[in-house]
Amino acid sequence: MGAVSAKTILVCGGAGYIGSHMVRLLAESGYSPLILDDLSTGHAEAVPCDRARRRAGDPPFLVADSARARAELGWQPKYAQIESILETAWNWHRSPRF
Repeated sequence: MGAVSAKTILVCGGAGYIGSHMVRLLAESGYSPLILDDLSTGHAEAVPCDRARRRAGDPPFLVADSARARAELGWQPKYAQIESILETAWNWHRSPRF
């Protein structure tokens, strides 16, 4: 793997429907998307990729679920609906940050 530059963007789920379109748009805009996808619902054909082998000590599977954080820590997400999350991310992306 080459060096990561300031224009490298991690795209989780980059082989899925939305992610693969995001990868294409980022690449066309001059960014270098770094794709992370377990291909459980994505398609390798959507994005050229190499599947890495598991490392010693890696768990057999990972689950991203906020239920435990909610139950044990009383954590509540600021944005619970995907529409709100995407809108907030897009607004952040469009805002001047420098």
